[in-house]
Amino acid sequence: MYVKSTLCILLFISIQEASLQDEEYYEDELQPLDCSTTESVKGGHVTYSQGGLEGSVLTFHCGPGKYPFPVSYRLCGADGEWSLMRLANGRLVPRATCKDVLCPGQLQLDHGDFWPRDQWLRVGTTQSFSCLEGFTLSGSAQRNCTLTGEWTGTAPVCDNHADDCSDPGIPPGAQRSAGRFYTGEKVVYRCQAGLDLLGSAGRVCLENREWSGSTPRCQGPATFDSPSAVAEAMAGSLAGVMDVVSLDSKRKTARSFGRTVRVADGSRMNVYILLDTSGSIKKQDFELSRNATIALIRKLDSYEVQLKFHVLSFASKAKVIVDIKQTDISSSTEDVIWNLMEFDYLSHGSQTGTNLHSALHSVSEVISFFKQNSARNHFNETQNIIIIETDGYSNTGAKPQIALEKIRHLLGYGNSAHDHTDETMLDIYVFGVGDQLKKEELNSIASQKRGEKHVFVLKDFETLGEVFNSIISDKSVTMCGVAQEQQQKDGASVYTEPWHVTLKAPEWGLKKSCSGSIVSQNWVLTAAHCFARASTDKVPERVDITHGGGVARASQVIMHPEYNIDALRRRNVSEFYDYDVALVRVNRSIPLSWKAR
Repeated sequence: MYVKSTLCILLFISIQEASLQDEEYYEDELQPLDCSTTESVKGGHVTYSQGGLEGSVLTFHCGPGKYPFPVSYRLCGADGEWSLMRLANGRLVPRATCKDVLCPGQLQLDHGDFWPRDQWLRVGTTQSFSCLEGFTLSGSAQRNCTLTGEWTGTAPVCDNHADDCSDPGIPPGAQRSAGRFYTGEKVVYRCQAGLDLLGSAGRVCLENREWSGSTPRCQGPATFDSPSAVAEAMAGSLAGVMDVVSLDSKRKTARSFGRTVRVADGSRMNVYILLDTSGSIKKQDFELSRNATIALIRKLDSYEVQLKFHVLSFASKAKVIVDIKQTDISSSTEDVIWNLMEFDYLSHGSQTGTNLHSALHSVSEVISFFKQNSARNHFNETQNIIIIETDGYSNTGAKPQIALEKIRHLLGYGNSAHDHTDETMLDIYVFGVGDQLKKEELNSIASQKRGEKHVFVLKDFETLGEVFNSIISDKSVTMCGVAQEQQQKDGASVYTEPWHVTLKAPEWGLKKSCSGSIVSQNWVLTAAHCFARASTDKVPERVDITHGGGVARASQVIMHPEYNIDALRRRNVSEFYDYDVALVRVNRSIPLSWKAR
């Protein structure tokens, strides 16, 4: 009996201990694993958004003129490990390093020379340019490498204007195919290793003496577009279909946005906004992206045009946040914003891939729906703007270009890879955010239009908000005939006639000058009598043209062939001013801005 009792007690204790061990093991299994908070970066320091907790973001910080390599941040996973760091070839890197920011050097300058002749130059270095005899330098004679890896000034060009088109220039870090610039001729650009080409890789000299496509640029992995440059470029692109109305037209209403913008009477605009919500987008980044989008929507609301919005979130699949077909919601700015604020960041669940094709396919279905009843939906009078915000590249689904081809087909456009200038009712803007982008893919998706930029690379989503907050103002609209209101503030200059220029020549002396008007970035219209009494007379060798944005010089003067002040002298007409008109070609393009347009 005593033995039995002892056995029972021992058995009970043994079972109880085993049960406790199982319970302790089970509790350990449920506890989340923390990531290490002792990570480091060579030459810099590290911060953690939530310590070592799952979802925490480890950010590498480097001093001015340096950048973290190979990544700028890492994410803490559920396994207690930070996301891996890989090189472009896939090889793992155990520790991040702060590297020097470098500027890509000028590699080619036809009919000119430059120094130093290095592929990469350090911050603070100056590169100088000069032209051979008979060729005129436009652009900057000297450029400095800045802390951001960008150059000051503008790309140098040596040109004698002997061909149909002007020399389109060569950006730093690029080489261009040889050839003359005759109508129909094509030039091809390629960037040196380690750089991505943004803009048009191939450009054709057109009959109107302009180059097809958009100006190319070569961008390094740690280089981003400045917010001010992006805001100006996008606003300038939007201004191609915009006009400005006076404040008076809205002063009667209680709600005012100051200066307002419209496309044209009765015009309409459908804005498709595609938000990347894939697994690489952190919650705080999504919130910044959403806030930036709301800022954009509010800004676009200041346009006096019938706006409708279609907002999508895309990961492995696309989810509709605002359906443009529900016009009571999609045409109300406040309702669109409310739906955006209510959208659940985690609604994609475990399907966290990046399927941009799915989002663009959804847009094509909407456009197809509108086309089925084109008269009722004002299909042919509606401008379509697609805005894509992403931090990476497609890694699931079909190629985005397939959906884009369908969209272009629905709108009656062919699939031109080099120039989309004629796509007057379609603009595709791509905003790549961060340093993990596949820029080549983003560039292939964006519109390529003459004198415009549609693809932008930004450092973070906070910068995206800064851009969207500043894209629309009378300082960013560059359309011909648009000017600032006559309002002085703190003694600042007001550019009420930004299309006006002043022409002066040393031969004319200090008192004489002529006025003219900007008709394009390369041409000014003025009076022929400024130069001579007849079209056959010699014109001054040097003519300076002062515009709101600076000074240019005349490279060519074309007077009307019938112009001749003395043509009717035999009829006792002392001065005959018929055909008194001249076109002046400037030696450097006039940058269109709120000061000159």
